[in-house]
Amino acid sequence: MTDVSRFARTVYFVAEWVASKIGHIIANGPNEARFARQLAGPEKVHECYNAIDIDRCMLKSRQRMAGPLRVVTCGRITAAKYPEAFVRLAVRLSGALPDLTYVWIGGGEPGATKELLDLVRQHSMQEKFHITGWLSQDSAWEQLAQADVVVHYSRWDVLPTSVLESMALERPVVGSTTVDQIIHGDTGFIARDEDQLYYFVRQLLEDAELRARFGSRARQITEERYALSRLIGELETVYGYPRS
Repeated sequence: MTDVSRFARTVYFVAEWVASKIGHIIANGPNEARFARQLAGPEKVHECYNAIDIDRCMLKSRQRMAGPLRVVTCGRITAAKYPEAFVRLAVRLSGALPDLTYVWIGGGEPGATKELLDLVRQHSMQEKFHITGWLSQDSAWEQLAQADVVVHYSRWDVLPTSVLESMALERPVVGSTTVDQIIHGDTGFIARDEDQLYYFVRQLLEDAELRARFGSRARQITEERYALSRLIGELETVYGYPRS
């Protein structure tokens, strides 16, 4: 959490270390599990990865409407989601592919939203860049279903549900190294820096067949690994909840 002071991070660490000595830790993703084991040791860490209601999500899926290709990101406007990198990507892509549109699904605190809008205006991207603000879950899914490529280039994350939702909707995702559920070269791409982010997103935008293949595979992986029924079963086991 680089958006808080070193003192605050130290307080968080101490609090989590003390708590880890009292009970167990449920980790939502591989990266979180790795850090948790440093606190509590492997015997106290349970990996119960995030999941989504895939069938309900797919009810909102519909055929991509005609229009310019859309590069979409979804999440709170916050430092963790690295909004500056998304704007820089949009500016760079616009130089090579001028007909694209860019959508940020979500909202944030007024200050963070203003900073993002100021950056968009600074680069004269107002005509191509749209921020939806806060949406209901169903409306957000409808927006995601209209994406051609989803970007999740976050500074830090656990296992973001918006990426799972994009995968369930058969959309390829390009993410940073913090995004655990992307399988590089199979369901999307993992970018180690902004040059790779640009290269991979452009590759997908220029290859409809690759987008379709990644999207289909992403849907399959989501059904196999991230179904809500799987998570419920794992949590029941961890908590010793008796099944009827």
